Amino acid sequence: MINNPIFKKLQKVAVNYTAEQIQNATAKQILAIVGDEYKELLTIAFINNMKRILIAELEHKQLLSARDAVRDKILAYFPDAEFDITKENDKRKVTIWLDGRPE
Repeated sequence: MINNPIFKKLQKVAVNYTAEQIQNATAKQILAIVGDEYKELLTIAFINNMKRILIAELEHKQLLSARDAVRDKILAYFPDAEFDITKENDKRKVTIWLDGRPE
């Protein structure tokens, strides 16, 4: 799917939209974006799969930018802060030491 030329074309345009806008996009709107030359190749299932992947990518980018913003804000106020990310019971655990890691 990711190497599909239709998906790549849609992916380039999707950066200008929110996840909600992509979710609510109709098949006609998707067809208008990718062009009529692909009309014969698109099915509802294919469009829905493309939308699902695009939404997951957008949400992942939003999470990364939120994480970076929080890290930058902490480091702005506590320049000696250190972070440790571990896994406990299949859940990530973040430990933050504001005055450096204890010895």
